[in-house]
Amino acid sequence: MYIAGQEEIDAIARVIRDKALFRYGVGGECDRFEARYAAFVGTRHFALAASGSNALAAAMTAAGLGPG
Repeated sequence: MYIAGQEEIDAIARVIRDKALFRYGVGGECDRFEARYAAFVGTRHFALAASGSNALAAAMTAAGLGPG
């Protein structure tokens, strides 16, 4: 089971308080998470995806794979 600590609760409250429930805009929680996670894994770029299918499609496109 996953445990949500105070840091996670504060982040959720911040999203609700800022009325930023979606990614649209600049400087929101998604942007902050992407920057922090990219630094954590040691890469220059990181992009969140809405689903596993979206993540796979992005990865295949980045790898230059075409249809088939």
